[in-house]
Amino acid sequence: MSSAIVSPAWADLFQTLAKYLQIFAAQQWPLLEDGSGPEAYVSLRRFYNAFPVAVDVFLLDTEGIDSPRKNDRYATAIRYDFSKCNNTEIRFHSVIPLAKVDAHAPKIKELLGLERQSLGPLRDLSLVFLRSLPLCTHIVPYDPRTRILEYCGDLARELSFSSEMSQLFSPKIDYNAKYNLKPDLPLTEEQLLQQDELNRHFVKFSDLQPESLSERHASIAAIQLIPQVPESLKRTFRCAKRLYIYGHLEYDFFTVSLHYAHLALDAALHAGWSATLPTSVSLTLNKKNKVLKQETMPSPSHVKINNFCKFHRWHPASVHVDCQPFPYTVDMVIAELTAKGLLSKWQQKMIQEVDVQIRNSLTHLEFAPIHGPSPEALEMTAETINGLFDSLPIPSHAPIV
Repeated sequence: MSSAIVSPAWADLFQTLAKYLQIFAAQQWPLLEDGSGPEAYVSLRRFYNAFPVAVDVFLLDTEGIDSPRKNDRYATAIRYDFSKCNNTEIRFHSVIPLAKVDAHAPKIKELLGLERQSLGPLRDLSLVFLRSLPLCTHIVPYDPRTRILEYCGDLARELSFSSEMSQLFSPKIDYNAKYNLKPDLPLTEEQLLQQDELNRHFVKFSDLQPESLSERHASIAAIQLIPQVPESLKRTFRCAKRLYIYGHLEYDFFTVSLHYAHLALDAALHAGWSATLPTSVSLTLNKKNKVLKQETMPSPSHVKINNFCKFHRWHPASVHVDCQPFPYTVDMVIAELTAKGLLSKWQQKMIQEVDVQIRNSLTHLEFAPIHGPSPEALEMTAETINGLFDSLPIPSHAPIV
Protein backbone atom coordinates (compact mmCIF):
# COMPACT_ATOMS: atom_id res chain seq x y z
CA MET A 1 0.00 0.00 0.00
CA SER A 2 1.37 3.42 -0.95
CA SER A 3 0.27 6.96 -0.48
CA ALA A 4 1.02 10.24 -2.27
CA ILE A 5 0.10 12.15 0.90
CA VAL A 6 3.43 12.80 2.56
CA SER A 7 4.30 14.65 5.73
CA PRO A 8 6.09 17.98 5.29
CA ALA A 9 9.15 16.48 6.99
CA TRP A 10 9.80 14.19 3.99
CA ALA A 11 9.39 17.07 1.55
CA ASP A 12 11.84 19.14 3.62
CA LEU A 13 14.31 16.25 3.63
CA PHE A 14 14.39 15.89 -0.14
CA GLN A 15 14.47 19.63 -0.73
CA THR A 16 17.49 19.92 1.58
CA LEU A 17 19.03 16.84 0.01
CA ALA A 18 18.88 18.33 -3.49
CA LYS A 19 20.64 21.53 -2.38
CA TYR A 20 23.23 19.59 -0.38
CA LEU A 21 24.09 17.29 -3.28
CA GLN A 22 24.48 20.16 -5.72
CA ILE A 23 26.85 21.99 -3.36
CA PHE A 24 28.74 18.75 -2.65
CA ALA A 25 29.17 18.03 -6.38
CA ALA A 26 30.34 21.58 -7.13
CA GLN A 27 33.06 21.24 -4.49
CA GLN A 28 34.14 17.72 -5.45
CA TRP A 29 34.11 18.09 -9.24
CA PRO A 30 34.68 21.73 -10.25
CA LEU A 31 34.04 22.68 -13.88
CA LEU A 32 35.16 25.59 -16.03
CA GLU A 33 33.09 28.74 -16.46
CA ASP A 34 31.14 27.35 -19.43
CA GLY A 35 30.28 24.14 -17.57
CA SER A 36 32.80 22.02 -19.44
CA GLY A 37 35.41 19.73 -17.93
CA PRO A 38 36.49 16.06 -17.82
CA GLU A 39 33.71 13.77 -19.00
CA ALA A 40 33.55 12.03 -15.60
CA TYR A 41 33.20 15.38 -13.79
CA VAL A 42 30.45 16.61 -16.12
CA SER A 43 28.59 13.28 -15.73
CA LEU A 44 28.75 13.45 -11.94
CA ARG A 45 27.64 17.07 -11.85
CA ARG A 46 24.64 16.29 -14.07
CA PHE A 47 23.92 13.25 -11.93
CA TYR A 48 23.83 15.21 -8.66
CA ASN A 49 22.00 18.14 -10.26
CA ALA A 50 19.21 15.76 -11.32
CA PHE A 51 17.85 15.90 -7.76
CA PRO A 52 15.13 15.99 -6.65
CA VAL A 53 13.97 12.80 -8.36
CA ALA A 54 10.83 10.75 -7.83
CA VAL A 55 11.18 8.60 -4.69
CA ASP A 56 9.52 5.70 -2.93
CA VAL A 57 9.94 5.67 0.85
CA PHE A 58 9.82 2.57 3.06
CA LEU A 59 10.12 2.53 6.84
CA LEU A 60 11.62 -0.71 8.17
CA ASP A 61 10.58 -1.67 11.69
CA THR A 62 13.65 -3.08 13.46
CA GLU A 63 11.83 -4.35 16.55
CA GLY A 64 12.81 -7.94 17.28
CA ILE A 65 15.93 -8.04 15.15
CA ASP A 66 19.53 -8.19 16.32
CA SER A 67 21.99 -6.29 14.16
CA PRO A 68 25.18 -4.29 14.90
CA ARG A 69 23.87 -1.61 12.51
CA LYS A 70 20.59 -1.21 14.39
CA ASN A 71 20.24 2.37 15.66
CA ASP A 72 16.61 3.47 15.89
CA ARG A 73 13.27 1.75 16.01
CA TYR A 74 12.83 2.50 12.32
CA ALA A 75 15.36 2.08 9.54
CA THR A 76 14.60 3.51 6.11
CA ALA A 77 14.82 2.39 2.50
CA ILE A 78 14.47 5.09 -0.15
CA ARG A 79 14.29 4.19 -3.82
CA TYR A 80 15.31 6.91 -6.28
CA ASP A 81 13.95 6.85 -9.83
CA PHE A 82 16.35 8.62 -12.21
CA SER A 83 13.94 8.28 -15.11
CA LYS A 84 12.00 11.07 -13.35
CA CYS A 85 14.58 13.78 -12.69
CA ASN A 86 13.81 17.20 -11.20
CA ASN A 87 10.64 15.65 -9.90
CA THR A 88 9.21 16.21 -6.40
CA GLU A 89 6.95 13.13 -6.40
CA ILE A 90 7.17 11.23 -3.08
CA ARG A 91 5.32 7.98 -2.51
CA PHE A 92 5.20 6.62 1.03
CA HIS A 93 4.65 2.88 1.52
CA SER A 94 3.46 1.00 4.56
CA VAL A 95 5.92 -0.04 7.25
CA ILE A 96 7.73 -3.37 6.71
CA PRO A 97 8.58 -5.31 9.92
CA LEU A 98 12.05 -6.73 9.36
CA ALA A 99 11.43 -9.54 11.87
CA LYS A 100 8.73 -10.82 9.48
CA VAL A 101 10.47 -9.86 6.26
CA ASP A 102 9.87 -13.28 4.66
CA ALA A 103 6.13 -12.78 4.85
CA HIS A 104 6.51 -9.57 2.83
CA ALA A 105 8.81 -11.10 0.17
CA PRO A 106 6.40 -10.53 -2.78
CA LYS A 107 5.91 -6.87 -1.85
CA ILE A 108 9.65 -6.33 -1.33
CA LYS A 109 10.43 -7.90 -4.69
CA GLU A 110 7.84 -5.71 -6.39
CA LEU A 111 8.99 -2.48 -4.76
CA LEU A 112 12.74 -3.04 -4.28
CA GLY A 113 13.50 -5.75 -6.82
CA LEU A 114 15.01 -7.89 -4.06
CA GLU A 115 14.78 -11.67 -4.46
CA ARG A 116 13.80 -13.91 -1.53
CA GLN A 117 17.32 -15.31 -1.15
CA SER A 118 18.61 -11.76 -0.61
CA LEU A 119 16.28 -10.91 2.25
CA GLY A 120 18.89 -11.83 4.88
CA PRO A 121 21.11 -8.77 4.26
CA LEU A 122 18.00 -6.58 4.36
CA ARG A 123 16.88 -8.09 7.66
CA ASP A 124 20.23 -7.52 9.40
CA LEU A 125 20.66 -4.08 7.73
CA SER A 126 23.97 -5.05 6.11
CA LEU A 127 22.44 -4.15 2.75
CA VAL A 128 23.19 -0.46 2.12
CA PHE A 129 22.81 0.29 -1.57
CA LEU A 130 21.06 -1.33 -4.53
CA ARG A 131 21.57 -0.31 -8.17
CA SER A 132 19.29 -1.32 -11.01
CA LEU A 133 19.36 1.38 -13.67
CA PRO A 134 17.63 3.77 -13.68
CA LEU A 135 16.71 2.95 -10.06
CA CYS A 136 18.79 2.87 -6.91
CA THR A 137 17.82 2.19 -3.32
CA HIS A 138 19.59 3.57 -0.27
CA ILE A 139 19.08 1.84 3.09
CA VAL A 140 20.07 3.48 6.38
CA PRO A 141 19.54 2.22 9.97
CA TYR A 142 17.75 5.40 11.06
CA ASP A 143 14.94 7.77 10.14
CA PRO A 144 16.59 10.44 7.91
CA ARG A 145 13.97 13.03 8.89
CA THR A 146 15.65 13.20 12.29
CA ARG A 147 19.22 13.27 10.89
CA ILE A 148 18.91 15.24 7.68
CA LEU A 149 22.53 16.35 7.27
CA GLU A 150 23.87 12.94 8.27
CA TYR A 151 21.66 11.34 5.64
CA CYS A 152 22.71 13.86 3.00
CA GLY A 153 26.36 13.03 3.63
CA ASP A 154 25.71 9.28 3.59
CA LEU A 155 23.89 9.41 0.26
CA ALA A 156 26.44 11.78 -1.30
CA ARG A 157 29.22 9.32 -0.52
CA GLU A 158 27.28 6.32 -1.80
CA LEU A 159 26.41 8.06 -5.05
CA SER A 160 30.04 9.06 -5.64
CA PHE A 161 30.89 5.33 -5.93
CA SER A 162 28.09 4.72 -8.43
CA SER A 163 29.81 5.13 -11.79
CA GLU A 164 27.06 3.17 -13.54
CA MET A 165 24.43 5.64 -12.35
CA SER A 166 26.49 8.69 -13.35
CA GLN A 167 26.91 7.26 -16.85
CA LEU A 168 23.20 7.88 -17.35
CA PHE A 169 24.15 11.57 -17.44
CA SER A 170 27.24 11.33 -19.62
CA PRO A 171 27.72 14.29 -21.98
CA LYS A 172 29.33 11.97 -24.52
CA ILE A 173 27.56 12.02 -27.87
CA ASP A 174 27.15 8.76 -29.76
CA TYR A 175 27.80 10.10 -33.24
CA ASN A 176 27.38 6.66 -34.77
CA ALA A 177 23.80 6.58 -33.50
CA LYS A 178 23.15 10.26 -34.27
CA TYR A 179 24.17 9.92 -37.91
CA ASN A 180 23.36 6.24 -38.34
CA LEU A 181 27.00 5.43 -39.11
CA LYS A 182 27.77 1.81 -39.88
CA PRO A 183 30.93 -0.11 -38.86
CA ASP A 184 33.55 -0.90 -41.47
CA LEU A 185 32.84 -4.12 -43.30
CA PRO A 186 34.75 -7.07 -41.85
CA LEU A 187 37.89 -8.04 -43.75
CA THR A 188 39.79 -11.32 -43.84
CA GLU A 189 43.49 -11.51 -43.03
CA GLU A 190 44.16 -12.08 -46.72
CA GLN A 191 42.32 -8.87 -47.60
CA LEU A 192 44.10 -6.91 -44.87
CA LEU A 193 47.51 -8.06 -46.13
CA GLN A 194 46.91 -7.18 -49.77
CA GLN A 195 49.20 -4.66 -51.42
CA ASP A 196 47.75 -1.14 -51.64
CA GLU A 197 46.30 -0.61 -55.10
CA LEU A 198 48.32 2.59 -55.57
CA ASN A 199 51.61 0.72 -55.08
CA ARG A 200 50.77 -1.55 -57.99
CA HIS A 201 51.09 1.39 -60.38
CA PHE A 202 54.78 1.84 -59.55
CA VAL A 203 57.07 -0.83 -61.00
CA LYS A 204 60.79 -1.54 -60.95
CA PHE A 205 62.81 -1.02 -64.12
CA SER A 206 64.45 -4.41 -63.62
CA ASP A 207 61.36 -6.58 -64.06
CA LEU A 208 58.46 -4.11 -64.44
CA GLN A 209 56.92 -5.53 -61.26
CA PRO A 210 55.81 -3.60 -58.15
CA GLU A 211 58.18 -3.76 -55.20
CA SER A 212 57.31 -6.63 -52.86
CA LEU A 213 56.98 -6.33 -49.08
CA SER A 214 60.32 -8.08 -48.50
CA GLU A 215 62.00 -5.88 -51.12
CA ARG A 216 60.60 -2.81 -49.37
CA HIS A 217 62.17 -4.07 -46.14
CA ALA A 218 65.47 -4.81 -47.84
CA SER A 219 65.64 -1.30 -49.30
CA ILE A 220 65.98 0.26 -45.83
CA ALA A 221 67.56 -2.62 -43.86
CA ALA A 222 71.02 -1.02 -43.94
CA ILE A 223 69.80 2.28 -42.48
CA GLN A 224 70.97 2.06 -38.87
CA LEU A 225 71.51 4.34 -35.89
CA ILE A 226 74.80 4.19 -34.00
CA PRO A 227 74.99 2.85 -30.42
CA GLN A 228 75.35 6.32 -28.86
CA VAL A 229 71.86 7.38 -29.97
CA PRO A 230 69.41 7.27 -27.01
CA GLU A 231 67.02 4.32 -26.99
CA SER A 232 63.94 6.57 -27.02
CA LEU A 233 65.13 8.07 -30.33
CA LYS A 234 65.77 4.61 -31.72
CA ARG A 235 62.21 3.57 -30.92
CA THR A 236 60.82 6.56 -32.81
CA PHE A 237 63.09 5.91 -35.79
CA ARG A 238 62.22 2.21 -35.67
CA CYS A 239 58.55 3.20 -36.00
CA ALA A 240 59.44 5.34 -39.02
CA LYS A 241 61.12 2.34 -40.67
CA ARG A 242 58.25 -0.03 -39.91
CA LEU A 243 55.70 2.45 -41.22
CA TYR A 244 57.75 2.75 -44.39
CA ILE A 245 57.73 -1.03 -44.87
CA TYR A 246 53.99 -1.30 -44.26
CA GLY A 247 53.36 1.51 -46.69
CA HIS A 248 53.25 -1.53 -48.98
CA LEU A 249 49.81 -2.28 -47.47
CA GLU A 250 48.59 1.29 -46.89
CA TYR A 251 50.10 3.95 -49.14
CA ASP A 252 49.34 6.69 -46.61
CA PHE A 253 51.79 5.03 -44.20
CA PHE A 254 54.65 6.49 -46.28
CA THR A 255 53.50 9.95 -45.18
CA VAL A 256 53.27 8.86 -41.54
CA SER A 257 56.73 7.30 -41.85
CA LEU A 258 58.16 10.60 -43.06
CA HIS A 259 56.48 12.39 -40.17
CA TYR A 260 58.00 9.99 -37.63
CA ALA A 261 61.43 10.33 -39.23
CA HIS A 262 61.27 14.10 -38.77
CA LEU A 263 59.96 13.69 -35.21
CA ALA A 264 63.02 11.52 -34.52
CA LEU A 265 65.27 14.21 -35.99
CA ASP A 266 63.61 16.93 -33.92
CA ALA A 267 64.08 14.84 -30.77
CA ALA A 268 67.68 14.15 -31.76
CA LEU A 269 68.45 17.88 -32.08
CA HIS A 270 67.23 18.51 -28.52
CA ALA A 271 68.89 15.36 -27.17
CA GLY A 272 72.10 16.31 -28.98
CA TRP A 273 72.10 19.70 -27.28
CA SER A 274 71.42 18.00 -23.92
CA ALA A 275 74.42 15.73 -24.50
CA THR A 276 76.70 18.80 -24.59
CA LEU A 277 75.76 19.77 -21.02
CA PRO A 278 77.81 18.87 -17.95
CA THR A 279 76.40 16.59 -15.25
CA SER A 280 75.03 19.63 -13.39
CA VAL A 281 74.12 23.14 -14.55
CA SER A 282 73.19 26.46 -12.99
CA LEU A 283 69.86 27.89 -14.11
CA THR A 284 69.25 31.61 -13.66
CA LEU A 285 66.24 33.79 -14.30
CA ASN A 286 67.49 37.12 -15.59
CA LYS A 287 66.01 40.56 -16.16
CA LYS A 288 68.09 43.40 -17.62
CA ASN A 289 71.34 41.55 -16.87
CA LYS A 290 70.30 41.07 -13.26
CA VAL A 291 69.88 37.59 -11.75
CA LEU A 292 66.47 37.33 -10.08
CA LYS A 293 66.52 33.61 -9.19
CA GLN A 294 69.02 30.80 -9.37
CA GLU A 295 68.75 27.00 -9.19
CA THR A 296 71.15 24.10 -9.65
CA MET A 297 69.90 21.22 -11.80
CA PRO A 298 71.59 17.80 -11.75
CA SER A 299 71.39 15.56 -14.85
CA PRO A 300 70.01 18.37 -17.01
CA SER A 301 68.28 18.01 -20.39
CA HIS A 302 66.39 20.30 -22.73
CA VAL A 303 63.05 18.73 -21.78
CA LYS A 304 63.87 18.84 -18.08
CA ILE A 305 64.82 22.53 -18.22
CA ASN A 306 61.71 23.34 -20.24
CA ASN A 307 59.48 21.56 -17.73
CA PHE A 308 61.25 23.34 -14.86
CA CYS A 309 60.50 26.70 -16.48
CA LYS A 310 56.82 25.81 -16.94
CA PHE A 311 56.43 24.55 -13.38
CA HIS A 312 58.17 27.55 -11.79
CA ARG A 313 56.74 30.04 -14.31
CA TRP A 314 60.12 31.17 -15.56
CA HIS A 315 59.90 32.64 -19.05
CA PRO A 316 62.34 30.56 -21.16
CA ALA A 317 63.58 33.65 -23.00
CA SER A 318 64.85 35.02 -19.68
CA VAL A 319 66.62 31.82 -18.58
CA HIS A 320 70.35 31.21 -18.79
CA VAL A 321 72.09 27.84 -18.52
CA ASP A 322 75.60 28.21 -17.10
CA CYS A 323 75.51 31.91 -18.08
CA GLN A 324 74.39 31.14 -21.66
CA PRO A 325 70.86 31.88 -23.03
CA PHE A 326 68.65 28.81 -22.96
CA PRO A 327 67.87 27.74 -26.58
CA TYR A 328 64.12 27.38 -26.13
CA THR A 329 63.27 27.21 -29.86
CA VAL A 330 64.40 24.56 -32.33
CA ASP A 331 66.14 27.21 -34.45
CA MET A 332 68.17 28.27 -31.41
CA VAL A 333 69.07 24.63 -30.71
CA ILE A 334 70.19 24.16 -34.32
CA ALA A 335 72.27 27.35 -34.15
CA GLU A 336 74.05 26.19 -30.97
CA LEU A 337 74.75 22.73 -32.40
CA THR A 338 76.22 24.40 -35.51
CA ALA A 339 78.35 26.74 -33.39
CA LYS A 340 79.70 23.71 -31.50
CA GLY A 341 80.59 21.93 -34.75
CA LEU A 342 77.99 19.17 -34.42
CA LEU A 343 76.19 20.37 -37.55
CA SER A 344 77.66 21.88 -40.69
CA LYS A 345 76.34 25.14 -42.11
CA TRP A 346 74.77 23.17 -44.95
CA GLN A 347 73.05 20.81 -42.53
CA GLN A 348 71.80 23.81 -40.56
CA LYS A 349 70.36 25.34 -43.73
CA MET A 350 68.72 22.08 -44.88
CA ILE A 351 67.25 21.27 -41.44
CA GLN A 352 65.79 24.76 -41.01
CA GLU A 353 64.51 25.16 -44.57
CA VAL A 354 63.42 21.61 -45.34
CA ASP A 355 63.19 19.26 -42.35
CA VAL A 356 61.57 21.68 -39.90
CA GLN A 357 59.12 22.83 -42.56
CA ILE A 358 58.12 19.26 -43.44
CA ARG A 359 57.71 18.36 -39.76
CA ASN A 360 55.53 21.43 -39.16
CA SER A 361 53.41 20.76 -42.25
CA LEU A 362 52.78 17.18 -41.11
CA THR A 363 52.16 18.12 -37.49
CA HIS A 364 49.83 21.09 -38.03
CA LEU A 365 47.55 19.77 -40.73
CA GLU A 366 45.11 21.91 -42.66
CA PHE A 367 44.74 19.15 -45.23
CA ALA A 368 46.07 15.62 -45.50
CA PRO A 369 49.23 15.62 -47.66
CA ILE A 370 50.41 12.49 -49.41
CA HIS A 371 54.11 11.65 -49.62
CA GLY A 372 55.39 8.70 -51.61
CA PRO A 373 58.05 6.18 -50.61
CA SER A 374 61.46 7.75 -50.05
CA PRO A 375 64.17 5.61 -48.45
CA GLU A 376 66.52 8.55 -49.07
CA ALA A 377 64.62 10.61 -46.48
CA LEU A 378 65.14 7.90 -43.86
CA GLU A 379 68.80 7.57 -44.82
CA MET A 380 69.49 11.33 -44.58
CA THR A 381 67.68 11.52 -41.24
CA ALA A 382 69.74 8.64 -39.83
CA GLU A 383 72.96 10.24 -41.11
CA THR A 384 72.15 13.56 -39.40
CA ILE A 385 71.18 11.86 -36.14
CA ASN A 386 74.31 9.72 -36.14
CA GLY A 387 76.46 12.80 -36.73
CA LEU A 388 75.02 14.46 -33.63
CA PHE A 389 76.06 11.57 -31.37
CA ASP A 390 79.19 10.28 -33.12
CA SER A 391 81.56 12.13 -30.78
CA LEU A 392 80.04 10.56 -27.65
CA PRO A 393 81.51 7.41 -26.04
CA ILE A 394 79.87 4.13 -26.96
CA PRO A 395 77.76 2.82 -24.06
CA SER A 396 78.12 -0.80 -23.03
CA HIS A 397 75.49 -3.31 -24.26
CA ALA A 398 73.93 -0.75 -26.59
CA PRO A 399 71.59 -2.39 -29.14
CA ILE A 400 71.60 -1.15 -32.73
CA VAL A 401 68.38 -0.60 -34.73
